[in-house]
Order: sequence, then structure tokens, then C-alpha cells
Amino acid sequence: WIIYTRYRQMNVARMDWCSRSRKFFRHEKEDFYQVNYGNDFFSEVEFLRKELGLHRLLEPAGDQAKGRNLRPGLAQSAILVLLSLGAIVVFYLLFKKFFR
Repeated sequence: WIIYTRYRQMNVARMDWCSRSRKFFRHEKEDFYQVNYGNDFFSEVEFLRKELGLHRLLEPAGDQAKGRNLRPGLAQSAILVLLSLGAIVVFYLLFKKFFR
């Protein structure tokens, strides 16, 4: 694969589905990218090496999403349930008081 990305922030690459990224096909007849873009895989690699050169990869920044999707523990779940029930009771009492 040749994958094209955009940088909106330093060290944060974003890939669009409609980018020019392309796959390598073993059989030239299967390469539909050649019809769309007018060049084959190897000529695109050669163009990129000539125009951009070879660069070292950035150092891994670590896992930025670490801990983002963890489930709350039992104590956190109990606190959330109690706070939610308290908010519902307060809303009910205020609604009953002001909208008779």
C-alpha cells in the first residue's frame, strides 16, 4: 500500500477515505488505480522517492487513547446511578412546584 495522510497537528496524521492511497496488485489487469490516476504502482513509488526522498519515521508518541474506553468500576457506577436518581428527583420536584 501507498498511504497518503494529512497533518493538521504535529505528529497527528489523518487519513481520508477519498485520498489517493493505493494498493499494490500482483496482476496489472486488476490495477484499477492505473486507469484512474494514469500511472502504475512502481512509477508512483519512483515519483515519491524522487520528489520527496526517503525520510525516517517519527518516533512513536505512545498510546494517546489509553484508558479512554474503560468501563467504570462498581463505586463509580453506584455514584453515577445515585447522582442520576437525585437529578431526576430534583427535576421532578421543581417541575411539580413551578408547572401546576
